[in-house]
Amino acid sequence: IFFRHFLEFIIMHDRKKVPKETLDAAQKQQLQNKIAAYQSLVAQCFELRKSQTKTKDALALLDKLQFINPEMYSCWNYRKEILKALLEGVDDQGKTALIGSELAFNTKVITERDPKSYCTWYHRKWLVQQHPTAEILENEMKLCAKGLNLDERNFHCWGYRRWIAGLQTGQGTWSEDKEMAYNQQKIEQNFSNYSAWHNRALILEHCTDVEALKEEFELVSQALYTDSQDQSGWIYAKWLAQKLPPAEAVLQQQEICDDLLADDPNAKWPMYARAHTAEMDNDGATATRYWEALVEHDPRHSQYYLWRQERTQGILK
Repeated sequence: IFFRHFLEFIIMHDRKKVPKETLDAAQKQQLQNKIAAYQSLVAQCFELRKSQTKTKDALALLDKLQFINPEMYSCWNYRKEILKALLEGVDDQGKTALIGSELAFNTKVITERDPKSYCTWYHRKWLVQQHPTAEILENEMKLCAKGLNLDERNFHCWGYRRWIAGLQTGQGTWSEDKEMAYNQQKIEQNFSNYSAWHNRALILEHCTDVEALKEEFELVSQALYTDSQDQSGWIYAKWLAQKLPPAEAVLQQQEICDDLLADDPNAKWPMYARAHTAEMDNDGATATRYWEALVEHDPRHSQYYLWRQERTQGILK
């Protein structure tokens, strides 16, 4: 039953669902044939693993199954077992060829089947760990660039890119400056790219240079002035404020908020940031005034603002 429902999902994904009663006899038979073929493929793969078969023919059979269903993690584990056996005693040239072939199949799954398959991305990391040459790492970085051009918020791709950058840094072929430059490029392409802002925060996680962090406010202010209602920049600005000395954080955010509120006194995110910085500055009256205004202008989140108002009064008594 599970396989039938799963295959029906695979077939209907991204298509308008047709009620089963509208299927004619030929269509019903076609569906049953696909279900039977999938069940047979699963059975063959599990039987091969049970018999400890570790050959390229077994990999070819797994290719068919895993392209249909890349989330069957047991098959990825079986794939690792086969590859470990095939890699034993192989020279560097052979390793490069085998890992390259595996990465090509993995890329096909990501680009043509499911770009957000956890199992597929985890297996890709394992593959690179088996033979992390400079050439492979460079190719992987190029793949990430292509992937993020197609989907700039694919957090799997961003996380994998950070991991590859770490390996390249260890080999002396990458640097934080290069990563910051790429990150800024992605932000300038779209100020609303939350994943890029998040990646930037991770790069600067251990930064203690106050002047460098103040320069970051110059960058994020461009996003805030461009679209004050987009939350991506505000979340990054809040994170920056936590990195700076309180007085400096208040000064940096207050100027931006006051400018934006002069244009639109009811703008949600500038009011929220102004209330937050007022709390940091121990200005309970100002914080309360903005929390009250947010209750009125953003009633959907009124209970949260009332809680913040109550908490402010308790902290600043």
